[in-house]
Amino acid sequence: MAGVELREVSRSFGRHTVMEGLSLAVRDGECFTFLGPSGCGKTVVLRLIAGFERLSGGAISIGARVVSDPARKVHAPPERRNVGVVFQDYAVWPHKTVYENVVYPLVIRKVAKGEAAERAAQTIRDVGLSGLEARLPYQLSGGQQQRVALARALVSNPEVMLLDEPLSNLDANLREEMRFEIKDLQRRTGVTILYVTHDQEVALAISDRMAVLDARGRVRQVGAPDTIYENPGDSFVFSFLGVANFIPVERRDGLDFVRGTAVPLALPPADGGARPAADRLVAGCRPTDIALSPASSGDAERHAAGVLKRAVFLGASIDCRIDAGGTELRVLQDVGAAERAGLVLREGEPVAIRLHDVKWFDAAALAKEGLR
Repeated sequence: MAGVELREVSRSFGRHTVMEGLSLAVRDGECFTFLGPSGCGKTVVLRLIAGFERLSGGAISIGARVVSDPARKVHAPPERRNVGVVFQDYAVWPHKTVYENVVYPLVIRKVAKGEAAERAAQTIRDVGLSGLEARLPYQLSGGQQQRVALARALVSNPEVMLLDEPLSNLDANLREEMRFEIKDLQRRTGVTILYVTHDQEVALAISDRMAVLDARGRVRQVGAPDTIYENPGDSFVFSFLGVANFIPVERRDGLDFVRGTAVPLALPPADGGARPAADRLVAGCRPTDIALSPASSGDAERHAAGVLKRAVFLGASIDCRIDAGGTELRVLQDVGAAERAGLVLREGEPVAIRLHDVKWFDAAALAKEGLR
């Protein structure tokens, strides 16, 4: 297996620059995810690594080999890069059986018939398709077709696997099942995986490390999923990794309020006992970081921080929309916990808000990102 290194990678199409100066290193044997919004250049990165696209500048190495470097007139064709590619739409041949689809790359490489049959059979077993070798794609489920695509990419023993949104066409249950299958496959085979997605849940679930890209193709943060989620580098990363509430805050007479209003907020202590020094602070929090309770009927003005505008039952949770002085907040309440505590609230009811955890951002930075 091998790692992948991108050094000052750039790609332009005419006057349109997709990315510029992208540098990062993917370690041998890790599952590395490129996460970003649609149109940010994620798929272009994979196509450059695979050799389907040519660099405008910079260089790409797979292991010890430089496979792309326009300054040195180096561009190894895809078939010489020893990478496997799995596309969003599976791209399995409809007229070939499972076995014929999987063995085909070995036939093209003129691997001996006996060895090709053995490797294809083993790879089919590895992806859990034993007994389905003679079936055609139309006789398979979406998840099984995706396994065929994975097996076909793995059968040639690639150094690197490139996966381009491979789960986006599956239903929710199959997506969850397949993301664990992919992670397990990576652990068993040791293959380096580069995965492209805009789905935050998939990225958080399967990645050893990931890179968060913005709409202009710039890397905003690289790290382990838990590190990035708990310690986002900026407001863009925080907002992209899940539903984010941003509350403009001002402090008056030792109390916190929604800026420009008389709506009080109960905020947790800042890390280290001190808040950032910026004049215009915004508290960022997740829907699960907010606790709701009925406003005290005897002292409603002091304790009521908002009004429950909408409550949607989602099964295990209730999705609440709160109007807090003109700022809308999303809150997720656990149904069981709320019922046990007698905190099932009604729409139109004044509520008290307590925040368990916040990340502090500067209002000017959020405005620059178009988040506020």
